[in-house]
Amino acid sequence: MSGIFAIAGLTWRTALRVRLAQLLAGLVVIILLALPAAVRDDGTVVGHAQVLLLYPLGLCHALLCLAVVWLGADSFGRDMRDGHVHLLATKPISPAALWLGKWLGVTAVGGSLLALAALGVLARVPDGAREALAGHVERTGAGVTDIVRLRPGESFTWTFEHGPSPGTPVEVRLCVRTPADVPGGLRADVVFGGQSGVVTLLPGRRQVFDWKEPQGPLSLRLTSHGPGELAMPLRDQPTVRWRVGSFAGNYLRAVVLLALQLAFLAALGLAAGSALSFPVAVFASVAYLVAALHAPFLRPMAAGTAPVDQVMAALSRFGLALTDALHRWWPLGRLAAGDLVGWDEIGRAVWRLGVIETGVVMAVGMALWSAREPGLGGRE
Repeated sequence: MSGIFAIAGLTWRTALRVRLAQLLAGLVVIILLALPAAVRDDGTVVGHAQVLLLYPLGLCHALLCLAVVWLGADSFGRDMRDGHVHLLATKPISPAALWLGKWLGVTAVGGSLLALAALGVLARVPDGAREALAGHVERTGAGVTDIVRLRPGESFTWTFEHGPSPGTPVEVRLCVRTPADVPGGLRADVVFGGQSGVVTLLPGRRQVFDWKEPQGPLSLRLTSHGPGELAMPLRDQPTVRWRVGSFAGNYLRAVVLLALQLAFLAALGLAAGSALSFPVAVFASVAYLVAALHAPFLRPMAAGTAPVDQVMAALSRFGLALTDALHRWWPLGRLAAGDLVGWDEIGRAVWRLGVIETGVVMAVGMALWSAREPGLGGRE
């Protein structure tokens, strides 16, 4: 075990001497200071906080993804070029321990820079935005399978399963459609959580109504008073939303997901460097990142039934499965929207991404490094 940590420390010190790591640290500081001023928000404190979460933190994470695959690919390549691998071969340390130590070192470099970026962004999030961006859960009414249409005097009731504890403030979000423009909107009675009220619904606009202390079953009954017919397509069904945690806790869990992605990419870069020369290993790792970036965009292109659409659909499924480690666990969009990043998701990510997927890549990398011939100096 001491040998693993010794290799990790050596990898850490070597990475910090590489100009790339020094450049990245400088870029992180510049991004945190300059990018929020360069990107325009909507003028509200919540909009400013969303810009901070999506752009500076997102860009820093993207740079760190490139950095860890570069450092991982370069780690074994540098040992082969400089002849350090022959010195390591004389030490009482197994190839697996050597590989694990290098992975810990590269992951520690990426994790340290991620912590720097995360703390810098967190310090700049306004206190007034943290309440709105705290972890929230959103539920849609159960049992609705088709468009809901209400003529004047008609009612419909939605039920929401697994609601909050009694007394928790809840937001109700409604959006209605009408066949024709209705000046002044539609009047409706709303009964929710034991409370009732009369509201004016503006067609085509999502409106939010606050219920401070709903009591009883979490159900919503809407009675239309017209004028005209009221319609709610499936995409516009009512939703309820309530807070379940703090912004700091939600932010911490999102950063943990980002750190797990960096650990996976460090293993990917090391696995590529275990079998390939440095330029080819970097090219293969960056190609993976590019595929992960573009795979979700293939899905809308594969909606038809033509042969070319079927090919695109197959490519989309293959690309999404291959790059699942990055797009499935991407948390920043939900964090900026105030949606909950829960501990159950962290547990699934640790098991699937941190243990299974990263473990498989590490096992393959160790096998490739054990089968490599160090005496060829990376020319095989």
